[in-house]
This record gives sequence, C-alpha cells and structure tokens, in this order.
Amino acid sequence: QLFQALTDYYQKDLKNYAKYLTEENELSVEFYQTVILQNQDLVKELNRLYGIDCKNYQNMQDMKKGIASETARSLAGIWNSHSSLTEFEQLSMLYTNTKNRLSNMSADDSEYAQAEKEFERVEKQYLKALEAKKLLEEGINDSISNSFEVNFDSFDTSSSSTPSETVFDWIETRIESTEKEIDGLNEKLEAVSNFTSQNPLIDEMLSSYQKELSVLDEAKKKYMEYADAVGLSASYIEKIQNGTLAIEKVSNETTKKKINEYKQWYDKAQDVESSIQDIIKKTKELNRQRLDNIINDYDRVTSLADSYKDYYQALLDVKEAKGKSVDESDYNSLIQKELDIQATLLEQYKVMEREIKNQNLSPSDDGYYENQKELVDLKLKIEDCTSAVEGFKDSIESLRWDEFYNGMPFLDDLKDEIDSVISLLGEGDLFKDGEITDLGMTKLGLYAQHYTVAKQQIAEYENAIKALNEMYRNGVYSQKEYNEKLLEFRQASRDAALSVKDMREEILQFHRESIEAQLEDKRKTIDAIKEQLDEEKALNDYREAILEKQEDIQSLEKKIATLRLSASQGDRKARALMFQLEEQLEDKRKELEKQEYEHSIDNQKNALDEEYENFEKTKNEELDELESNLDKQDALIEEYLDDVQNNYDVVYDNIQNISEKFGIKFTESLTSPWESATSAAELYAQVVGDVMSQIQINSASIGAGMTGTSM
Repeated sequence: QLFQALTDYYQKDLKNYAKYLTEENELSVEFYQTVILQNQDLVKELNRLYGIDCKNYQNMQDMKKGIASETARSLAGIWNSHSSLTEFEQLSMLYTNTKNRLSNMSADDSEYAQAEKEFERVEKQYLKALEAKKLLEEGINDSISNSFEVNFDSFDTSSSSTPSETVFDWIETRIESTEKEIDGLNEKLEAVSNFTSQNPLIDEMLSSYQKELSVLDEAKKKYMEYADAVGLSASYIEKIQNGTLAIEKVSNETTKKKINEYKQWYDKAQDVESSIQDIIKKTKELNRQRLDNIINDYDRVTSLADSYKDYYQALLDVKEAKGKSVDESDYNSLIQKELDIQATLLEQYKVMEREIKNQNLSPSDDGYYENQKELVDLKLKIEDCTSAVEGFKDSIESLRWDEFYNGMPFLDDLKDEIDSVISLLGEGDLFKDGEITDLGMTKLGLYAQHYTVAKQQIAEYENAIKALNEMYRNGVYSQKEYNEKLLEFRQASRDAALSVKDMREEILQFHRESIEAQLEDKRKTIDAIKEQLDEEKALNDYREAILEKQEDIQSLEKKIATLRLSASQGDRKARALMFQLEEQLEDKRKELEKQEYEHSIDNQKNALDEEYENFEKTKNEELDELESNLDKQDALIEEYLDDVQNNYDVVYDNIQNISEKFGIKFTESLTSPWESATSAAELYAQVVGDVMSQIQINSASIGAGMTGTSM
C-alpha cells in the first residue's frame, strides 16, 4: 500500500511539475526542441491532425498559434477570437454554443441544415483539439518522466533479493501505430466527397484493415501464449473464460498472482478479438460504401443522360404540338441516347458483379440479398432501355408506313365516291340506235376510273410487300411481325384485285348489254321488214279480192250477154263451153301467180330470220370468247376507253349535273381526269398500261451505324 501511495503521489506531482515547466517554457527554444521535436510520434500526429510541420516553429507559443490559425481557417465564418481566453477554451465554448443551438432547433426549421453543417465543422475541430491537447500533455509528461525516472521496484516488500522484471507491452504500441495509420486514412476519406475519389482511399483502407487483422491475429496469439505460460490450472482458466455462478475467495498468493496475470493477458486477447470483429464489421461497411459509391457514381451519369433524353423527348413533344413533323432522325437520336445509357448500365453491372464477387458473401451474410437486389434492379434498368429502344424503333416503323396508311384509305374513299356517282346516275338506256348514250358513256368512264384506282391499290400493296421483305431482311421486323404484316398486305392486295375484276366484269356486262341492244335493234329491223312484207301481201290480197269480185261481175255480165246472144243465134252450147274453158284457164293462171307471190314473201321472211340468227350467233360467240380470253377483254376495254377518251366532256358534264342535282361537291380526284383531253388521255394510259407505285417506303435497317445491345 505504501508503494502504491508513493507511486500515485509521484505521478500526480510529476504531472503538476510538467504543467509548470510547460507554462514557464512556452517561449523557450531549448525546451521546445528537447521536449517536443525529439518526440517523433507527437510531431507526426500533430502533422496528421493540422497539417503543420512542427520544425517550422521556434517554441511552444509559435506552434500553438499555428494550430490556432489552422483552426480559424477551418472554421471561417464561425470562429471569433477572444483575447481573454485560450484557443482551446474558445473552441470549447464555440462547441457548446453550436451544440445547444442545434438541440434547440427542429428538423423542420429553415436554418436547421445550416446549423447542422456548422456543428459538424466545429465538432470535428473540437475533437481534433482534444486529441492534440491529450497528445501534448502525454508527450510532455513522458519526456519529463523519462528524465526523472525512479525505479519503485526497490521498495518491493518481498524478501527476495532477486531484482523483479518490468513487463513492457509493445504489442499495444504496434496496434496503436496501425490504428493511427487507419485513422489518418479515415480522415482523408471523410474529407473527400467525390464518389470516384473515395474508392481509391477505401481500397487503401481495406488493405490497411487486412494488415491490421494480421497484426491483431498475431497479437491475440501472443497474448494467449503469455496467458498459457502463467501455468494456471484448467479449472480457473474455464472460470476466467466462461465464468460460473459462484463467488470464490482465494488466499494463496501464488494462485492469486497467476489468476491476475492470466486474466490480464486473456482480457487483452479478448480486447484484440473485439477489435478483430470490429475491423471485420468495418471491412463489410467499407465494401458496402465502395459498392454504394459505384452505384452513386454511375447513377449520376445515367441520371444526367436520362435528363438529356427527357429534355430531347420534351422538344419532340413541343415540335408535334406546333404541328411540325417528327422525322426518323429525331427518333434515332433518342435511340442513341438510350443505347448510351444502356452501355453505362452494362458497364456498371459488370463492375458491380465483380465487386460483389470479390466480397465473397454467402446467403447467410448481411448485405448478400441487398447486393443481389442491386444486380436484379440493374438488369431491369437494362431491359427498360431495350424496351425503350424497341418502342422508338416501333415509332420509326410507324413513321415509315404513315404515308402508305394515310394514302390507302384515300384510294378506298375515291372508289366509294365513284360507286356513289354511278348509283346516283340511275338507270336508263345505255345504247340508242346502235350508239352509246351519254349515260352509257359516263358510266363507262367511271368504270374505267374505278378500274384505275383499284390497279393503283394493287401497285401500292405490291410495293409495300417488297419494302416489307427488305425490312425483314434488314432485321427491322421479327418473323412474327413480318408474317402478320405480310398477311395484311396480301389480303388487301387480293381485295384490290377483286375490285379490278369487278370493274372488268362491269365493262364486259356493258358490252353484253351493247350486244343485246344490237340484237334488239336487228330484231326490230327484221320484224319491220317482215311486217312490211305482210302489209304488201295483205294489200295484194285485197287487190286480188276486188279484182276477183270485179271479174266475177264481169263474168256474170258476159255470161248474161252471151246467153242473150246464143239465145238469139241458137248455138248456145258450143259457145258456153268455150267460155267455160277460158274461164278455167284464167283461174289457173291467177292461182299460179298467187302461189308464186306467197312463196316469194315466205322466202324473204326466212332470209331475214336466218340473217338474225347468224347475227345473234356471231354476237354470242363474241361474248363467249370474251369470257375466257383476257387479250380480247383488254382489246375491248381499250376500244371502249378510246370512245370515252374522245367524249371526256360528256362524262364531265354528267358528273357536274349529278353534283348540281343532289347538291354534292365531288373531290378533285374524281373530277380532274375528265376536265381535259390530256387528263383523259392520262387515265386511258393508266388503264391500258402498267401502274407504278406512288408511295415511297424506306426499307433500310433502323439505327444504321449505331451500336448497342438493343441493336
């Protein structure tokens, strides 16, 4: 007890003496060089804390002014010097004031964020000052203590004459040295806010942590070696390591000493184990921070790229709102921006995947599932880019087909308009006196126009199919998309071909009606001739009947006269017979003439019937041949259209009459072909010749020259 009392008194007195010497020698160059500059650990730590080089100062006071200057610079805008207080007192007061100010504010206050930042700045300097103050006191005390060292072992109450050993734990010094190195790196890390700059420091810290773990592991082994060397029994070792539900009094001095010594070394080993676990925890935190830095760094890049993309999309929206057309280059720009974002995300994914793999976490470790979620989220973002690119490609595809899809309904509408005019023309004679009427000529012209529009549709659909095939070869469409569109175009092309067929049939029907009209005219002509022959025959029969009656009267008169004469002359019988024979001869002659006349009439009628039958047969054969011979049909259509071309004004006038009659204004597409001979000739050329597609469709690959996963 006396020894301990003397030791405590000595230590207390030594501290007071050290404090006195420091105050008295603040301006002493010799004291500064002997006490401060000779302590290399102190010099290094002050340099780490304040970035100052102690060799640049002459005495303690100059050095303190240098520290104060660094503190004032770090707290610019907050620090106010008070001459009546020391720098540390001023800093302590500032620390207390900013802390109280922050605690009296709520997070909703408008100045809270600023107050929080000020407190963090003051706290950092305050903690530095505390550490520097402690280092100075310890360094000065150590220097003075070494000058006045007293070996208190001489006061040992032991009766042994053997000098006792003093144990120095240099392991602690080694651990402290490693910790100081890590603390310095940690301060550098805190001073860097840029994500990219932090990771090299984190790598350096992780390397230092690995070194520290190696040191701590070796230290733990050393401590346990010292503990095992004490020679304590296994039962007491079990009690020290795991405890027991008992309180034990130990009176044996040797056992007590061994227990204390073993516990001393075991506790040090446990402290080291705690440090090891703390380092492992900090290593995981640094790995997480490193991964977060990668995420944040890439997020900044992708966020900026997203902002540019959104801005460009907004410009396109404004462009459309103003009625301006959005072209393919606009969408290609959006595709490129999306591909740039995706490339960054892919790069981030590879870096993160490598980083996570290096962490070597198992499903049971903290952060494992969070890391996996980060990777899955990145994959989703990458797929979102692919989806966006496909959407823009769809917009380009739609843009390429806009002219086609906008133009085809126009052609359908024109055909419907033509059909409406044909219906409004109504029914009437298409032919008269062997000639086509104005009504017939108008309908024939409209049939031809309908025929031309249908041919144009076929040409457009065939051109669309050709462009579709080219797009498929260039990878614009998938097999499914290609099949769906090809089916659509082929069906529409077949419908247009049926419309062409219908118009050809209308023109052929027109010709059939023409033939029927010709046959009817022929029949009427022949019937008129036959009727005339019948009238002539009737007139002849009437004349013969009158003549016969007259002759009968004359004959009776002659007979009477003859009878009178015969009666007067007496030869009545001979003369009567002669007259009878003459009369019979005359009758025969008349009967012969009548039969010849009737035969002549019948022959003429038969000839007319045969002429009609031959005419009808010829026309029917003509129709039969038209039904199966496309060349004949084309020739017939050309013949009719030649007539229409020469009578374009008749068609135009009839269309205008319908417009005025029903109050309908027809489109220019309907009326323009009939406004001049030139326009009619162009229509004729389209009907009889090949029709070229008028709609151009870009079939090149989308995004040519651009690269990226989605392309």
